Amino acid sequence: MQRRLSIRTWAALLGLGIAGLTVVLVGCVADLVVGQWLDHTMEASARSGAELLAPSLGSLLENGELERLEDRLPAGGSEHRFAAWVVFDAAGQPVAAAPPGAARIAHGPGSGEPSQKGSLEGIPFVAWSVPVIHDGQVVGGVWVAVDLRPGQRFRNRFKAHVGAAAVMALVVAGVFSLLFGARLARSLRSMEGVLWRVLRGQADGMEQPAGPAELGDMVDRLLAIARELEGSRRSLEGQVAELRKELEVRVAEARDANRLLLDIANRDPLTGLANRRRLEQELERHMELARRHDLPVAVVMLDLDHFKRYNDTAGHLAGDTLLRAVAQALRERARATDVVVRWGGDEFCVLLPGTAPDGAVRAARNMIEAIEAAVRQLPKVGDGHLPGASAGVACFPEDTEEAEALIRLADQALYRAKEAGRGRVVRWAASGGGTGST
Repeated sequence: MQRRLSIRTWAALLGLGIAGLTVVLVGCVADLVVGQWLDHTMEASARSGAELLAPSLGSLLENGELERLEDRLPAGGSEHRFAAWVVFDAAGQPVAAAPPGAARIAHGPGSGEPSQKGSLEGIPFVAWSVPVIHDGQVVGGVWVAVDLRPGQRFRNRFKAHVGAAAVMALVVAGVFSLLFGARLARSLRSMEGVLWRVLRGQADGMEQPAGPAELGDMVDRLLAIARELEGSRRSLEGQVAELRKELEVRVAEARDANRLLLDIANRDPLTGLANRRRLEQELERHMELARRHDLPVAVVMLDLDHFKRYNDTAGHLAGDTLLRAVAQALRERARATDVVVRWGGDEFCVLLPGTAPDGAVRAARNMIEAIEAAVRQLPKVGDGHLPGASAGVACFPEDTEEAEALIRLADQALYRAKEAGRGRVVRWAASGGGTGST
């Protein structure tokens, strides 16, 4: 004869089944949402890093200065931040990578989808590649990979907490189902006794079935279970708060990494001065302020005289030392509001907000004197020749009212200073396109 299950067992199995199905569904949905959110966040971080790094590499790839790419790229493999970087040339071939092994697995921006997932030296990553554009031309690409391990650890901790909550919920559901089954069985047995007594004609003196009292007990038990669940909920809220704090720390680290990349993109690695990209941003801002408040703006372009001769005879290391000395001299001579920029090679540019033409010419002359003084303090190497400097000045609004034209006119004035014998300052004069020299 087949053994039948009791009502208490059926109630327990039904309660556990419903609770288990609910927990599984909620856990799967929560895990899916957290996984998609983490994937999107990590991919967005990789894309942001690639887009911030790409503008600083254009001139290096265009001019073939491949030996400086390694200096421009931060070291790869930094946990919680970026795992790797790879730079491609215009033909899609890797020319620089950190760490070097990343070049074997990186996909360039022209290979299809910009995003990529994989593993590098045991580190899982998600990467993003973008083209590097210089003067309107694609000169290469950059590929940035973000370490996925922090996100995976976050997701594993989330799963562990959800699993603990699920076990607790199943235990509570099992206890509740057993109690409910026992109460239901007792109620049915009581009703069975009443029915038997009615059938036997023994209704007189029959005790009233404990219906309302049982319901009251069940309500009390449900309240107790509710209090237990409330304690569990508060415990989970505390765990979620801790996870949120940890996530905020990770987001702050990502912001710090983005700020570092932005600083790298706007700074010359050899001299520590701002680069051309930074000058263009600052010039537009100061020109807008000058137009609004009727203020002057001046640009001074400086170039070292006979620097190539010095570099060829003294060596590139001595040339780099000289460039750093010149940069330090300009930085010390500049005001707090001035923007000192290494324009490229041995050419420098200084933005002078609020400076009229006469003041700009005097400032340029002082800069040349500061450069000559700094150069004289360097040890004589090679043939003993030390470079001087020439400068060109252009002013707003006397010479032009456009930012791009202001730089161009200062550069033309610089070349006229070179043609006039070097070691002097030439200002572009707006009247008739002539120049004045000092």
